[in-house]
Amino acid sequence: MSVFNTPLLFLKKSIESILSQTYRDFEFIIVDDASSDWVIRDVLVDYKRQDDRILLIMNEKNLGLTRSLNKALQIARGKYIARQDSDDISLSERLEMQIEFLEKKENIALLGTKGFIIDEKDQILGYWDPVTEPVQLKKKIFRGNQFLHTSVVFRKEVVIGLGSYDEHFRYSQDYDLWIRLLKEHEAANLPVYLVKYRVNKESVSFKREKQQEKNLLKIWIKNLKYGNLPPEALIYFSRVLLRYAVPMKAKHFLRRTVFRSRSYRALLLEDDR
Repeated sequence: MSVFNTPLLFLKKSIESILSQTYRDFEFIIVDDASSDWVIRDVLVDYKRQDDRILLIMNEKNLGLTRSLNKALQIARGKYIARQDSDDISLSERLEMQIEFLEKKENIALLGTKGFIIDEKDQILGYWDPVTEPVQLKKKIFRGNQFLHTSVVFRKEVVIGLGSYDEHFRYSQDYDLWIRLLKEHEAANLPVYLVKYRVNKESVSFKREKQQEKNLLKIWIKNLKYGNLPPEALIYFSRVLLRYAVPMKAKHFLRRTVFRSRSYRALLLEDDR
C-alpha cells in the first residue's frame, strides 16, 4: 500500500480491512510517499506499534505510486504480493480466498476479483464485473484493463522477472504490467466481490484524468511496438485515441448525465485502473 495525503477516515478503514483478514500470515508493507500531512505519519506509526506485521517505509520525497510500489516490491519477502490502495477496502476473506486459489492453480500468475464501487460515504454506486477465465482475459486485455488494481494478488517472482512496474508510467502502470504478464503467463479473476473501490473527488481519476489518458496511449504504443498486443488491437487503439481527443468539459457533462448507468461506471473504472 502506498499512501499520499489520503483522508484519514478512508486510510484507517483501508488499513483495518487488511489487519482484520481471516488469512493472518502476511507482512503489510505501507509506503508513506512523503505525505504533507504529518498526522498521517503519526497514524501509520501508531498502527505499526499495534501490529508487528506492518513494515513502514517513509519516503523522504514524493516518488509517485509506481516507484513507491517498486520500492516495496523489492523488499517484500512473500511468495505472493497483494495490492490495495489506501482509500479502498478489502472484505475479510479476500486474502484467504485468493491465496487458496493460487496455491491450487500454480499456472495462474495474477489473480483479481470482482468489486463494489463505493462513494465517500461507503454507499455502493455500481459493480466491477470483469472477465474471469484465463482464455477470455488473454483475448480481452487489449480492449481495456480487466483487473482492478486494488484487488490483485500476483506471484512476486513472475513480476520481478518482467521488470516490475514500468516507472515511465505514473498512471495506469498496472495495465502495462498486466499486458506484459499475459503475453507469457496465465491470469484469472475470482467471480466473487471481495473489494470495495472508492470513487471520490480526491481520486486520481478525477484530478489527473487527461494525464491518465495520455499515459494509456503511451502504454498502447509501447506494447504494440514490442509485440505484446495482437494486430487486431489497433482497432481498439483508435477508440482510445478518440476518447483522448474529446474535450474534458464534454466528458464531465456526459459523466454527470450518464453516471447512473452501470455500464458507464464500469467504463470509467476501466480507464482509471
